[in-house]
Amino acid sequence: MLRWGAHSEEVINVYGAIQAHERPRINPNYTVDAVITRREGVLVRECEKGGTAASIKAAMDRAIDQIQIETSGPRDRAAEAIARVTKKFRSKLDPALPDRGPES
Repeated sequence: MLRWGAHSEEVINVYGAIQAHERPRINPNYTVDAVITRREGVLVRECEKGGTAASIKAAMDRAIDQIQIETSGPRDRAAEAIARVTKKFRSKLDPALPDRGPES
């Protein structure tokens, strides 16, 4: 089924309009499958230790927090870039507005 779907996408040329553009690199550690596998490992380890529902939930929460920490770099850089562009646009649209710093 997957091969048929991939072949159909090629025949239809679904991605033809964007092929000239560079595709973003995907970190294999953060695909949906990788994240689910990671969380599944946490669940299995906690169950093998005889964990309670509360300890399993705490371990899963820690795993989610860790993934968010590991992936926050690109998100933070994107937020900073948006803040810089917003500041430039504001100053061009109304030069009389005071500079409110990066947090505005």
